[in-house]
Amino acid sequence: MAVFAFIVVVVYAVHVYVSRLFRGFRGLQTQREIDRLVSQSRAIRSLYESYKSRSKGPRKRELVHELMSAAKSGDVVLLKDLVDHGVDADGKRGIGGRTALMRASENGHLGAVEFLVGCGAQVNAKGGRMGRSALLGACGRGHSLVAKALLDHRADVNSKDNWGLSSLALAAVGGYTDLVELLLGSGADPNARDNDGKTPLMLVVPHYSAIPYRAIIQMLVERGADVNISDLSGKTVLDISNGANLSDLTMLLRSYGAESGRRYEEPRTAPPVTRMEKYYFVLDCRPSDSDEEVKRRYHALVKAYHPDAIQGKGLPADFVTYATHKFQEINEAFQGITRYRQGQRE
Repeated sequence: MAVFAFIVVVVYAVHVYVSRLFRGFRGLQTQREIDRLVSQSRAIRSLYESYKSRSKGPRKRELVHELMSAAKSGDVVLLKDLVDHGVDADGKRGIGGRTALMRASENGHLGAVEFLVGCGAQVNAKGGRMGRSALLGACGRGHSLVAKALLDHRADVNSKDNWGLSSLALAAVGGYTDLVELLLGSGADPNARDNDGKTPLMLVVPHYSAIPYRAIIQMLVERGADVNISDLSGKTVLDISNGANLSDLTMLLRSYGAESGRRYEEPRTAPPVTRMEKYYFVLDCRPSDSDEEVKRRYHALVKAYHPDAIQGKGLPADFVTYATHKFQEINEAFQGITRYRQGQRE
């Protein structure tokens, strides 16, 4: 019994000793953190006072550098200390006058963004080599929460960078589905063109094989994206899809009414009215095309719309029905053109 009591006393003594040691360590860590913040605040105050008095000490650019670094890392405490000491919340510096808000936005620091906007930072200012605003920077990196905060503070949803890319185009190319939905709901133009005349829909078509882009394409079309706009080279989304050999996307785009830009190289005075005009229209070729060109177009369309190929793709029933009807039209058109040309030669 005495041995048991001795063991209990020893265990209790060790527990008390370890607890006091741990509390002392925690106190030491807390004190170190306080000392760091005090030291940092004093250093900032010294920087600002030296700039204000125009002495030989550090100048304004060093304070701005601190502001930009704090924005990049999302250090709201340091940002507040700098702004409290008179540093401009925009803090423009570097190539093209990038601001602290741009840095915080592109790095996804929501707290820093909210603080800087609250301090009067310009939401729609542009800067940097690409001439992007805070919203464009956030959309390019997929930061949907930051983008929503900026939109709530009246950021221009249709602003473009030096390449003509809009926030919607950047979000769409990045595959950020939730961000695309947010921007469209905030009034983003689905037909905004970049410097090459390409719309967001044109930019995402080559990435169709990846799952997020399929949802984005459907979202853009349902929200008003024009499937028949041509870029500066005369290509439509259908031409881009054909060029990338995306047969299932080609079928989907045709179901939305997409047409090839080739049809507009020789403008028609009226829609096709004769049977032969309709045949050429279905095969997306012209009477002046050679037999080889007509056959090439025919085989490409048959490959895209063949029922056996469609059944294995898991597409909706509406698309399967559409493809079956289109396949019949393609065969009828090719046979009609072939008979007509053979008759002319006889």
